[in-house]
Amino acid sequence: MKNSLFEVPVKVLNREGCGLPSEFAGAIVVCYAAAEDALSAVKRAKIAVEALKYGFDDLARPTVRELDLGQWEAYVQNAWPEDAETLPTQDELPELVERGIVFLSPAVGFIDPR
Repeated sequence: MKNSLFEVPVKVLNREGCGLPSEFAGAIVVCYAAAEDALSAVKRAKIAVEALKYGFDDLARPTVRELDLGQWEAYVQNAWPEDAETLPTQDELPELVERGIVFLSPAVGFIDPR
């Protein structure tokens, strides 16, 4: 079965070595996971954030969305216009998806409200 690209929004917790400033309790990151199906994408996203030393908390929202590879450039310009240079280009994306890569958006930190 061929890989597709899934948008997996994840809530992560600040753990030593993850790179988040200490004042943040955690962050929301979007994992872009190449996988055969949505469940596999969530599993791969969890492994990826834990490998980066984040604590996996939960999905940030219940929807995992399959993205249209042909619309990647427009998606990035809409979702991450100021961070577009940190994400793969339209030309790079098909090979990355074929290889099963997981990559992350910039982290949006949050402070513990307690």
